[in-house]
Amino acid sequence: MKKILLTTTMLVGFAVAANATEAGKMYVRGDLGYQFSGSKNEALDANKSGKRLTGFVGDIGFGYAIADNVRTDLTVSFSNPSGNQKVEKLGANITKVDGVAVAKARKALADANAAIVSAGGTAATGADTAAAKGGNAADELVLTATNAVTAVNTAKTGITLDGDKAITAKMKNRNIGLMANVYYDFTTGSAFTPYVMGGVGLSRSNQQLTISGTKTSSTDAASFVLKSANKTGFAYAIGAGVGYEMSKDVVLDVGYKLTGRPSSKYTHKFADDSSYTVVAGSKTDTYNKANPYKSKAPSVAHTFTAGVRFAF
Repeated sequence: MKKILLTTTMLVGFAVAANATEAGKMYVRGDLGYQFSGSKNEALDANKSGKRLTGFVGDIGFGYAIADNVRTDLTVSFSNPSGNQKVEKLGANITKVDGVAVAKARKALADANAAIVSAGGTAATGADTAAAKGGNAADELVLTATNAVTAVNTAKTGITLDGDKAITAKMKNRNIGLMANVYYDFTTGSAFTPYVMGGVGLSRSNQQLTISGTKTSSTDAASFVLKSANKTGFAYAIGAGVGYEMSKDVVLDVGYKLTGRPSSKYTHKFADDSSYTVVAGSKTDTYNKANPYKSKAPSVAHTFTAGVRFAF
């Protein structure tokens, strides 16, 4: 009987000691998880919502146990959730002109004209619409310059997607976050330790839209990309979870967090001569460097994670 009581006392003592991080200890942690947005994306100006943004998330951190039941850590998180929005008939043609492509075409035309002039030809009178005349220049130089004019004008025309056919917009929200978190561990007298947490920090993110559809001029599929500028802002997180002590100083952690950023509007970058035009009936909206396109992404996300903490 005495042996049974002694054994029971030792087991209970171990369980109580095992369920809380010892005050004064430091720890490192790593987590992987899955995230989905609290609302659906609205990538196209069509008053129709797409799917929620979903994707994997990971974080690493360094922490310290202030007391047996209170700990804090600093974590760096990475996420890149995405979601599609498909509209069968948008009713608006969308045109994207790539300013970088225009600049490359103009450079090729300038080089072709310069080669003709160097060979004794006559300089062109229009930067985008005329090629230098042959003169003593070889025919292939003149043909190259003529083709270069066509390339410039094609680049300036851009890609137009047919709004009367299906158009898909894929949104990606890349995010790096730096968070300071506080946890309260509940004593249970077992190897399982439930906890609640809260955190604040900074989030640096950007948005990428890949818009795909069918060209108006043919049945060919086409797509183009709009990228936003990086954006840094306040971030917060609240959550709960449970830790399981697999061995001394090694804890398996499973948790849920609601994370958010108060502002979720992104301004997309445009190079010189780049533009994004939406034509719906008699209404035309044109976005460019002077009037950039702004889109909205979900500001709240739900994240489920599993990871390991190593105390030392």
